[in-house]
Amino acid sequence: MKLRLSVLSFCLLLAACATPVLQDGVWYSFEQEVAGEDEPLVGYRDESGQVMIEPKSHAVSPPERFKNIIAVTEYPSGESYFLTKNGKVATPAGFYMFDNSPDCENEGYIRFRGHDSDRAGLLNKRGEITIPAEYNDLTRAMNGMVAALRGATKEYYGEHHGYRGGHVALLDIQGQVLVENFVDDRNPDRIWASHYANDGKLNLYSLRITSEPHPDSDRMNFKGVDGRYYSFIDYEKEFRVWLKELIAGIDRDTLARATNEHVEVTLRGKGNGGQTRRILPSADFVKDYKAVIAAILWNEAYSISNGGGFNSDLPDMKVYRNYCGEHMDWRYPSMELHINPQEWLVFLRTEQGYRLVDVVLNTNRFTARRSSISGDRR
Repeated sequence: MKLRLSVLSFCLLLAACATPVLQDGVWYSFEQEVAGEDEPLVGYRDESGQVMIEPKSHAVSPPERFKNIIAVTEYPSGESYFLTKNGKVATPAGFYMFDNSPDCENEGYIRFRGHDSDRAGLLNKRGEITIPAEYNDLTRAMNGMVAALRGATKEYYGEHHGYRGGHVALLDIQGQVLVENFVDDRNPDRIWASHYANDGKLNLYSLRITSEPHPDSDRMNFKGVDGRYYSFIDYEKEFRVWLKELIAGIDRDTLARATNEHVEVTLRGKGNGGQTRRILPSADFVKDYKAVIAAILWNEAYSISNGGGFNSDLPDMKVYRNYCGEHMDWRYPSMELHINPQEWLVFLRTEQGYRLVDVVLNTNRFTARRSSISGDRR
């Protein structure tokens, strides 16, 4: 879900207290319509339903959940600051913006930019600076680490920007360097994407630290400043191994295990014949589509790419979104299997492994395949 700049005006009930008390748990946003206003007022309730922040703010896509720290711009004054559950954060920090939205807390940390330097740094959940604003860019905190870019040149592409060149290091969340050269040597001149680590290739939650390079073929090794090797699973390599195993033993049962609880299916008519979109339970999908999916995997040429985030209305996708409703593609990437420009399959990495979540096919293919292929391949 793409977000726009939030315009908020909060009135904290906690501000009435002489001594701030840290509030645990997650607070949930709610809206209140106001006559004569285009946008509703937004407030926050705790898990019991008690109002913790009164709905006295105009907002556009505020965080859906408030865990520890959020970025706030007051309306109509325009004052911007970070807000914790103990109140405003008194720190000379501006917002880290991406796609016209301020950064969202991840694992108790939120990125910021210096007011004067436009350099990126990191705040903890209390609003304290743990990494000073000294870098062109940072990834969000992931498994206690961030990738940090410095010495790069900003480049604009449309309404967005990236960075070319520079030096990428892997840091811990206190700013200590773990790996000096945290870059894929096969593509050293790529444009840095601020919301990915190593172009979204690596699973930072798969960290292994060894005295020698890790031997697994789906891992990338980086020599640390301490002489040890830090290795991470390459998502695309991992997926290719998984897909090969799936194809080798595919039948109704294995396809069912590789299918999400719900699958989004889009069938496109010939020419301008329109399209139909349905969300099917896994059992119905496997029963109706097993033959055509198996035929594609067995017989057709396709390309594979890391699609990053997966935005969908599937009912079981909420667990893969962060406090701001963004898909957590840094931990749950989608792998896209492209058959041709109009047809593809999407597999989402979940805690249970990769699962098929999205299918787009031409109607004529589906009809032809279903009429010519039947049974299980054992």
